[in-house]
Amino acid sequence: LKPSEKKDRRIVLPLFDEKKQNLIGFQGRSLDPSNSIRYITISLQESAPKVFGLETVDFKKHVYVTEGPFDSLFIPNSIAVCGSDIVSQLDKLPKIDKSNTTIVFDNERSNTQIIKNIEKSIETGYNVTIWPSGIKQKDINDMVLEGMTAADIKLMIDANTHSGLSAKLALSAYRR
Repeated sequence: LKPSEKKDRRIVLPLFDEKKQNLIGFQGRSLDPSNSIRYITISLQESAPKVFGLETVDFKKHVYVTEGPFDSLFIPNSIAVCGSDIVSQLDKLPKIDKSNTTIVFDNERSNTQIIKNIEKSIETGYNVTIWPSGIKQKDINDMVLEGMTAADIKLMIDANTHSGLSAKLALSAYRR
């Protein structure tokens, strides 16, 4: 294609199974910030989870789960669910231990779908990160682009992780 014919340039990220033996899908992220379709995820196996990083995560250690693959690259032992309905994809992972997993949603207080997904994660028994009010960036990638270090972001995630009633209380304050 000629450069003028490249209308939707994307970074393509592969989704492998845990053994890195099978490509189970891929996700394309638009390079155009004005594109209304930022992500396109293609699953090659209908029953396979749409999760980035399965081939590198150690389920015996604490696992961090982000919404986007780029966010997961900054936090050790992370995976990313391709989309915000994280719980439905994690249900496809038999090795996941809810008590040893923290879901790190994007920082979108006014997004009703994100709030519903956080509530679902809490009700299902996962630990969730509730971002402090001073954080204005939408996600981990934006925090790094604004000059925060990955180590500082991980410390903030750990300090603001809640479960059960504590998570419900923190979420209630987060919405305000």
